[in-house]
Amino acid sequence: MKLLIDAHTLLWAVDDLGKLSNAATTALQDPANILMIGAGTIWEIGIKTGLGKLTLSIPFRQWMDRAMVSGCRRGMTTDTDFPIFLFR
Repeated sequence: MKLLIDAHTLLWAVDDLGKLSNAATTALQDPANILMIGAGTIWEIGIKTGLGKLTLSIPFRQWMDRAMVSGCRRGMTTDTDFPIFLFR
């Protein structure tokens, strides 16, 4: 199944897994699922961090590297109008 991960889900998956429901955690960890993150989600987290409205556990670039390390299968696809990062 393809799962498009929003900003809150990505934030919680990286920094506070306990905030996700059991069903969400199971879906994110299922290797059969393809996890996708839209460029808008990355932009949103970057802008809010830059404005001081969001504090990440580590600096933004390192945080995004940590988020991407969770099993990136392919870099970026341009099948749609906006880039989507595919994981697993």
